[in-house]
Amino acid sequence: MIGAVPLAAISLADLSLERTDPELLIRAAAAAGFGKVGLSLASATEKPLDHPILGRPETERRVRAALAETGLEVLDVEAFVLGPSTRIDTLRPAFELAASLGARYVLTLGDRPAAHDRSAEFGPKVELLARMAELAAPLGLAVGVEAMRFRDVPTWREALALVEACGASNVGVILDLLHFYRAGGRPEDLEAIPSGRLLYAQLADSFGAPLALEDLPREARHARAPLGRGVVPLHAILDRLPEGLPLAVETPVEADAHLPAEERARNIARATADLFARRSERTRL
Repeated sequence: MIGAVPLAAISLADLSLERTDPELLIRAAAAAGFGKVGLSLASATEKPLDHPILGRPETERRVRAALAETGLEVLDVEAFVLGPSTRIDTLRPAFELAASLGARYVLTLGDRPAAHDRSAEFGPKVELLARMAELAAPLGLAVGVEAMRFRDVPTWREALALVEACGASNVGVILDLLHFYRAGGRPEDLEAIPSGRLLYAQLADSFGAPLALEDLPREARHARAPLGRGVVPLHAILDRLPEGLPLAVETPVEADAHLPAEERARNIARATADLFARRSERTRL
C-alpha cells in the first residue's frame, strides 16, 4: 500500500502542462515542489513535438542547466510507439539522451488501432519491445508499456501480456489511472500484476462522463479532472499499489489551460498534496 508521499518524491509529467517548453516545465515543477519531471523526446502522433529536445543543442543545454540548478531528476521520457513505423535503429540517440539526462524509464504505447485483427500484431510488438529492452539495458533504462483504450494496446492486461511475452528483466507495465479507469479497470485487478512488473504509476482523474472511443484522446490530452475531484477510485488503487512505487502526476486540466505554467504546476501540486494528506489521515484512523 502507498501511504503519504511527499511532492519531492513525485514527478510532474510533461503532459500536465500540455507540452510546454521543457526548461519552463522543469522550473515550474521545481517551484511547485515536485522533485522529478517527465520529458518528451518523441511524438506518438503524426504531429511533431512543439518543443523538441533531441537534435536541438541549445534546448538540450537549457534543459541540462535547469535540471542542475533545480536539482530535479528525470523520471521518464516518452513516447515511443510499438508499431510497424518504429525503426529500432533510429531510437539509439533518444535512448542515449534519456540516459545522459538521468532518466530511469522509457515510455512506450500501442499504435493506432488497425482495422484488422490485433492478434496478428502481437508477435511483432513483442519483438520490437524486446529489441528496445536490449537497446535500453546497457544504458540503465527500463522500458514500460502504457495501455490506452484508444490504441491497440488498450488495457493493462494486454500491456502485461506483451511484457511477459518479451520476458526481458528491464520491461514492465506503466499504469496511467485515467486509462485504467476508461478501460474498465478495477482496483482489485491490480493484484494480478506480478511483483516487479509494475514500473510506475501516473496519477490522474476523470470527470467520468460517458465518452465515445474517438473522444477519449481529447480527454487524455487536455481535459482530465483535477486530482481527487473526479470519479477514479484513487485511494482504493493506491491501497493496492506497492509501497515505494515511483509516482508521476499527469493531469492536464482544461480550465487551467490559460494560466502560466508555474501557476498550473502549483495548482496540480496543491491537489496532489491534498490527496496524500487525506491518505495520511486514513492511515491514522
